[in-house]
Amino acid sequence: MDLYDNEIERARALHKKGLINEAVEIYRGILGERPNHPEAHHLYGVALLQSEKPLQAENELRLALAEKQDDPNYFCNLANVVLMLGRDEDALDNFTSALAIEATHLLSLSGKGNVLLKMGQFVEAEKIFDEILKLEPDNIQSLNQLGIIYAQTGRPQMAIELFRQCTENSDASAQIFANLANVLESLNNIEESEIALKRSLELDPTLLAARSIRCRLLRRNGKFEEAKKELQLILQHEVPNHERAGIIFQLGQVLDRLEDSPAAFDAFSSANILLSKSPEFIQTDPKSYLNRVKANREWYNAERISRLSLSRENSDVSLVFFVGFPRSGTTLMDQILDAHSSIVATNENSPLRNVRRLLKEHSTDIKKLPYLLDELAQIDLEEIRDSYWEEANRCFTLSPGTVLVDKIPFYISELGCANILFPDAKIIVALRDPRDVCLSCFMQNFGASDATANFLDFKTTVQSYKKVMELWLYYRDILSVPYLEYRYEDLISNFPGTVSNILEFLELDWSKEIEGYRKNAQDRYIETPSYADVTSKIYTRASGRWLRYQEILKSDVTGLAQLISQFGYSIK
Repeated sequence: MDLYDNEIERARALHKKGLINEAVEIYRGILGERPNHPEAHHLYGVALLQSEKPLQAENELRLALAEKQDDPNYFCNLANVVLMLGRDEDALDNFTSALAIEATHLLSLSGKGNVLLKMGQFVEAEKIFDEILKLEPDNIQSLNQLGIIYAQTGRPQMAIELFRQCTENSDASAQIFANLANVLESLNNIEESEIALKRSLELDPTLLAARSIRCRLLRRNGKFEEAKKELQLILQHEVPNHERAGIIFQLGQVLDRLEDSPAAFDAFSSANILLSKSPEFIQTDPKSYLNRVKANREWYNAERISRLSLSRENSDVSLVFFVGFPRSGTTLMDQILDAHSSIVATNENSPLRNVRRLLKEHSTDIKKLPYLLDELAQIDLEEIRDSYWEEANRCFTLSPGTVLVDKIPFYISELGCANILFPDAKIIVALRDPRDVCLSCFMQNFGASDATANFLDFKTTVQSYKKVMELWLYYRDILSVPYLEYRYEDLISNFPGTVSNILEFLELDWSKEIEGYRKNAQDRYIETPSYADVTSKIYTRASGRWLRYQEILKSDVTGLAQLISQFGYSIK
């Protein structure tokens, strides 16, 4: 028995009672006499973590692990520390180390699942929470997290079922009711969303997530002044930076609807500055995305595409890649086309993501694209193409005669690769006034990626748009596939004519189902920020929005003049 065991137990008891300072004095006393005592380092590290001193906590926990590596709690707590420091991969490694010692260590299972969920690795996260629920079927936190995964992966009804199951538990938190309200609102079930939201706020009137949903509902109901007051009230209180950014984005959107353009632009600027300092965006490399765009421009040419292209497929499903710079109105057209009985639209649940994963398996550095394609044998490329169709058939019901419209806006820069793998696919490109596109991207709270990191400043947004759309103009000349461009503004001014042109391009007849696209959209889970807009009547307020901001934007949009003209818009 260790000489210090009694002291450790006494400190533990104080620690559990919340008397952390008293416990810390004991841990320090032990370490003063025995600097290598693993449990004293471990518990001291936990105390420092609870005192929100993660750097010191990390040091103590690593000292503990230097002496003892057979306790899953050591790795689990270190994982929680580095997670607080924004090092998700490091946290994942430590949770995995804990589970290697004890496969059913619930805290580590839950922690690993939460990190995977945060990183967007939904398939792996789902497996983890399923595993927890096999051990503890009524684990309300895991049920809740699984519900979030279902919501994030296009299974909203399953998410609602799980959240409702959670709400039947007497321990159901305000956050769970807020999660339920959130999914219901995203499905445009406003009445039930308001009921769940009311219960959430009854349990915790200060819950930021619930108050944020309330503001969204106020906006949807046209109560902009009320929403403005509520958002300003929230911002008077201490709010974590990553959440504060989301609230300020909402405020900016409300101010925009109230046509207070200078105040709205200031709000978006402030929100983007906050985002730029968040751990998620700090880890991004915006220049790497632009470098990849540049590499595509330099590497792809007609000869190379022709040489590498696979043979045309003998498929009874037609494939169409639907791209465009983000915020060009692709979600609206996606919902319109999906209403047609012969069309299946992916709603950004693109099988191309699987292609990118397989390409990564052939190289440790996916950033080697497009040069990587020269290294692959044709059999490898065929395997990658086959995997696309396997994923497409897994996710969608594709019958003979179906037109699969694969919509993923950012892949406009990867059309060279798509043309090599799918030489018989068609391309639809969404266009919108470049000034409105850039402004809308700057105004949008996107998730963190190398590409979206360019939208945190309006000037870099313009630069990103310019490089990507110039690449499209280059692709337009070298790709060996049929393409069709359409303008968002033409869609809202001449709905039947614009849609008819697209259907003709797809070799489909007009369908009356098209006219009921809004009902179809209401029944469909839409993952993009446009989910509320596309279920409403087509409106014109977003067209020419930049004019209200032209004095602010004047100097930054001058570089877009050539593209504005080429896409058929007036420079004035």
